[in-house]
Amino acid sequence: MNQWTGRQSRKPEYSAVSNIVWVLRLQSRYARLSLILLLWMIPVQIGIQFLEIYLPKQAVADVLSGVAYSRGLLHIGILLTLLLLLSAASKGSEVMKFAYCGRFREEVRYHFILKTMTVPYMTVQSPDFRNKSSQAQKALWASGIHCPLTQLSQEAADMIRNLSGYLLFGATVTAVSPWILLILTVTP
Repeated sequence: MNQWTGRQSRKPEYSAVSNIVWVLRLQSRYARLSLILLLWMIPVQIGIQFLEIYLPKQAVADVLSGVAYSRGLLHIGILLTLLLLLSAASKGSEVMKFAYCGRFREEVRYHFILKTMTVPYMTVQSPDFRNKSSQAQKALWASGIHCPLTQLSQEAADMIRNLSGYLLFGATVTAVSPWILLILTVTP
């Protein structure tokens, strides 16, 4: 019910999850490779975070345990090589994803213009159509990373990555003490 007019509103309301699913379906229809790259980036970025944490721990463990320098340098060299490869894969995938997201945005813009051009004139003049058209133009307005259409799928992937990292690193910390995870979760 509208609080100013007292009439029922027929406007459908969608949840954040349904909006994310809608954008991901649209993205899989018009630029599937951008969605694949978006999902590929999740384990790559978690792997980079894990190696950034594990590398100093391994270096300190090698020094304190008295491992031969050649063996310690081999351990660190392998970890640094993995970190370098994952970072290169991350940057390359990011560039490709950016290009495919641009293609996705242009495909959606093309279909929006095509749909607008095929609508009867009387429908174009209606306030409801103008409102929806202006909302669609706002969603397609910006280019690059700042386009709301592509930002939604990127933020959904970021949420999945953060949740996966929390569960992975939380399980690691819980092995030491479950209270540490509780304290780190509750305190800001």
